[in-house]
Amino acid sequence: MANAALVAAIPNRLLLELNQTYNPFKEELFEDPLVVRKGYLDLPRRPGFGMKVRAGVAAKFPYLPGTYWKPNPKLAASL
Repeated sequence: MANAALVAAIPNRLLLELNQTYNPFKEELFEDPLVVRKGYLDLPRRPGFGMKVRAGVAAKFPYLPGTYWKPNPKLAASL
């Protein structure tokens, strides 16, 4: 959201790269999902970056120590 707000404030902006791959954490982190329509992302109009973290997200996605890299079980099965 910080990058989107920055790009929105630049008069001669061209584009903003946005990862749209499915990620349960990313999809369920905020109360209102980020929606891209016809190539445009509408920024929230609330204070700050306009995002509210969903209640209970820390319990649903607990911290797991170690590396962030995890093998994709679907890919491993097809090799």
